[in-house]
Amino acid sequence: MFQFRHQGFVHCIFTLREDSQNTTFKPNPLFVCWLKKKTMTLQTVCVFVFVVLVAVQCQVLDFTRQLTPDDFYCGRIQCVANSSQSIINMAIYDTTEKGNSVKLAFISVFAPIVSVDPSNVNVINVTGTISKYNGVLNVWFSRDFDCLYGAYQCELEFVNINGQPDAVRENLAPAAQINATLLYSLVKIDSQLTNTNTQLEGLKIDSEALKKDNEVLKQDNKGLKTVLDSVLVELSSIKGIMNSTLAVDHDKKNGSLCYRGMPHKSPREKFVLPGNIQALCDTESDGGGWIVLQRRVRGDVVFYRGWGDYKRGFGTPDTDFWIGNDLIHDLTSQGYNEFRVDFVHSNREYFAQYTNFTIGDELSGYLIRIGGYSGNVFDAMNYHNGYKFSTFDRDNDLSGSNCAVLFHGAWWYNACQYSNLNGAWAVANTTGISWRFSVNDSLMNLSFTEIKVRYNKR
Repeated sequence: MFQFRHQGFVHCIFTLREDSQNTTFKPNPLFVCWLKKKTMTLQTVCVFVFVVLVAVQCQVLDFTRQLTPDDFYCGRIQCVANSSQSIINMAIYDTTEKGNSVKLAFISVFAPIVSVDPSNVNVINVTGTISKYNGVLNVWFSRDFDCLYGAYQCELEFVNINGQPDAVRENLAPAAQINATLLYSLVKIDSQLTNTNTQLEGLKIDSEALKKDNEVLKQDNKGLKTVLDSVLVELSSIKGIMNSTLAVDHDKKNGSLCYRGMPHKSPREKFVLPGNIQALCDTESDGGGWIVLQRRVRGDVVFYRGWGDYKRGFGTPDTDFWIGNDLIHDLTSQGYNEFRVDFVHSNREYFAQYTNFTIGDELSGYLIRIGGYSGNVFDAMNYHNGYKFSTFDRDNDLSGSNCAVLFHGAWWYNACQYSNLNGAWAVANTTGISWRFSVNDSLMNLSFTEIKVRYNKR
């Protein structure tokens, strides 16, 4: 038996068998898969006692990534398998986090319906087919991060020529962050410009038709203006990416231990801020580099506290914590003006992100200024924009009652709130940790929250 592997694409096994009745070389028909994929030379030295027949085992994995930025999905990954031996199953894994492989999709000849773990909310759709010798598995994503920076592995299990289970695997490496994001934006621009050129070709009609269809032409021109405006938005996005690169340079020059694209071993890493303050860095959300201001995941720290505790901060990065209003003011004064909230409601992840965020000093009542929203949930923070921080012993809200007491928390209450992220833990009523999902909706209680800031060159 001779085994041969080439660049992770084709796996072949050659077995010499005795055949005293036939002196003709008869390769397995699927040997063609090897010849199509790559011309290879196998040198062997064999001593033949009998005339032999060569049996060939081939497994071909073609694992690709396709970006579709103008579609409902940001892209997909596809694994195509061909085998000369009986296939058992196929699977695709997310290997982005080192040491932690997560199965995204699975299909088996014994259960030829694709299965997917419902907890993988980043996977939008999966399809697949499988037979004895062929299989196809597709996974679609909605988040740009998964399409651009995700690392994945396709695994094919089959029965080898000895009748034993065996497997081959093929990997897709993530793209470089800045280059991939620029490429992704340029792909969108190229697609939009192609649509624009198509529409312009449609406008090449004779002058008489232009006169008759003047109103139609006006509408077409409005459509072109909309497309061109969209292109300008994308160009602005590229400018934002370049500003993000400058922000990384700023963080590195100033000795920051939490910055965009930083090398990391885990999604949350502890570090020390000036003044020997223990802090936590979110290394992954939207490129990472977020200093976590508040985290609630265990419920082991009481958040119904007075003005002094919120001024200084409480808890530690190993538990639930609030980093302190004085420090939040200092960070926003130093250019950390990008703000993000991540939370979980009913096992689904949500986020709200803002490009403009500042907190005043204690004399101003830690007054909040916030704007530039994006996200996948209602902008509840807009209701709190321009208001002071309140606690049960410092009532700065506009309500006739004390909102901090009424909602068992501490926040930038208006009269009173659309969000209450410092409310009571695991309480399913208005005093709990909550976020309003629309102006008319009731408050939704949350099981996880994180508030964070990132340096933003404005």
